[in-house]
Order: sequence, then C-alpha cells, then structure tokens
Amino acid sequence: MEKALAKAREFRSFQERYLLIYFLSHFADWVQGAYLYAIYDYFHYTSTEIAWLFTCGFLSSLFFGTVVGSLSDRWGRRRLILLSQGIMVGYPLLLLELRDTPRAALAAIPLAGLFGSLGGTLSQAMVADLVGPERREAAYA
Repeated sequence: MEKALAKAREFRSFQERYLLIYFLSHFADWVQGAYLYAIYDYFHYTSTEIAWLFTCGFLSSLFFGTVVGSLSDRWGRRRLILLSQGIMVGYPLLLLELRDTPRAALAAIPLAGLFGSLGGTLSQAMVADLVGPERREAAYA
C-alpha cells in the first residue's frame, strides 16, 4: 500500500510539471498568433496577404503533422523537439528580414508549419516515452 501511494504521488508530481510546461508553451503559441497578425499589419500587408500567410502556415502544419511521427522514430523525439524550438526562436527574425517581400514571407511560412508540428506533436507524444504503458491512459486524460 505504501509503495502504491508513493507511486501515485510521483505520478501526480509528473502530471503537474508536465501540465505547467504544456500550458506555458500553448499560451505562448496563442499569444504569438495575435502578435504575428499585428506584425504583418504593421508592415502593411493587406488583409488578403495576411489571410494567405496564416492559411499556408496552417496547411503546412497539417501536412507536416502527418510526417513527424516517422521522423521522430528515426532521429528521436527529444532531439527534434530541441531543434524545432531552437529554430522557432529565430523564425520571427527571419520574418522581419522578409517583411518587404510578401512572396518570400509566404515561402517561409511552411517552415513554421514544419517546426511547429515537430514541437507540438512530439511533445505530446513524448508522454508515451515518460509514462509506463499501464499509466498512459491516465496520463493523457
């Protein structure tokens, strides 16, 4: 009984740490969307161009989200998460550099979909690596 209680406390601690990091990363993503729109607007993109930029970003995320699993099996989840998050830190700088050329920015948007898919999908899949098979259902709940 004592061992089961210790395991339950350990698992609860894991859940709290994971959820804190998960919510912080998703909050940053939600906030980023509003500021990204403001940046596009500030650099005088039209509403149509902004819509195309967001649409291309979402479509690339949709496409690359289906490919990410095989990449992680080949190269490892942790390595790809670190790579994607590192690239996403520098990505806004790339967009600032391309601000005068909407078509170049449009070409760079699929990169955001690729690396955003890597970070989001893999961080969720990493739960399977950290939690034993008997506890996965509770971990995802």
